[in-house]
Amino acid sequence: MASPIHSIVVGAGALGVVYGSTLHQPNAPTPSLVSAVLRSEYDAIAARGGTFTIRSVGAKGKTLDKEWRPERIFRTAESASTANSGLVWDYVVVCAKFLPEVYATVDLISPLLTPNRTTVILIQNGLGIERDIAVRYPTVPVASASAYISAVRSEEEKGVTILKVDQGLPIGLYRGEDLPSGEYSIPPGAEEKVQLVVELWKTGGTRATYEPDNQPVRWAKLFVNAVYGPITILAGGLDTHEVLSSPGLRATVLAHHQELERAAELVLGKARFEAKVKSTGWYKSGEKSITDFQRLPAFHFSICTDFKLGNHIEVECILGEAVRQAKQRGCECPRLESTYEILRSAAGRRKAEKL
Repeated sequence: MASPIHSIVVGAGALGVVYGSTLHQPNAPTPSLVSAVLRSEYDAIAARGGTFTIRSVGAKGKTLDKEWRPERIFRTAESASTANSGLVWDYVVVCAKFLPEVYATVDLISPLLTPNRTTVILIQNGLGIERDIAVRYPTVPVASASAYISAVRSEEEKGVTILKVDQGLPIGLYRGEDLPSGEYSIPPGAEEKVQLVVELWKTGGTRATYEPDNQPVRWAKLFVNAVYGPITILAGGLDTHEVLSSPGLRATVLAHHQELERAAELVLGKARFEAKVKSTGWYKSGEKSITDFQRLPAFHFSICTDFKLGNHIEVECILGEAVRQAKQRGCECPRLESTYEILRSAAGRRKAEKL
């Protein structure tokens, strides 16, 4: 049997459990063994024998339970370091939120990284999430993934994740596009390492795809995350139907969408935006997204739910970085920038209240 591939999930919430379970393939010819850093849920999962349950909800509400037992579970990244665990990690899969005002992702995962060996996969929202890791660890390949999924942890049962929709996981290598020219070089073998983990996920049942030009894909998801989520918060925590039933809020959605389009077109270039954003299945026009959300059952975006619960929300990567990249190219985004500043202030108050 070939030497196993060792991966570790950091941030084993709903997304981490779903994607960790499909990457875990202990009986494959080359075993893929996935461990997890659990932090706040360590004791609860240890009490369940180190096992998670993924409850898939299908047509007509039918459910199917799948058990996943990670190879090993750790309370902290430090305890999972090579020095403490004896394991050298081939992949570090980050599913924790990108919250630079609370912690730096690179600091969170530093104990797990082995230069010239480990590859980092960031399953996180927004833009600019790869940069700090790539700069500090130039021999560690960094890739990012956009999760098109609806999964939540059960409020009633510890260790149970409810999976409703799993549409896709486009993954692409970071190429240093947001750094000064010549400041970053892709590590040797990086492309092959990212393509390998994509194939492993596909084998495990995740609809993963490799994206050679990944930044447009990340911009495409902003047309939901940077438009609808913030507006639902500022409108008072409304669900999708409540927002879109208001003519004023519907007009606000369209105006934000149009402003984001102008920003993306300038940052990416018109030809790249047309070919790599608008022509893909991940992008929807403002009117088309409204129509689709009206057809779906009403729901709250996760960022809105987090805000109402007093949790930290992702502001910098979803709004702040898009505004900054646009302004660097001479594109003013007054609506998006105003929304960003308001939510940034609110997020700052949340941080102060939790200290």
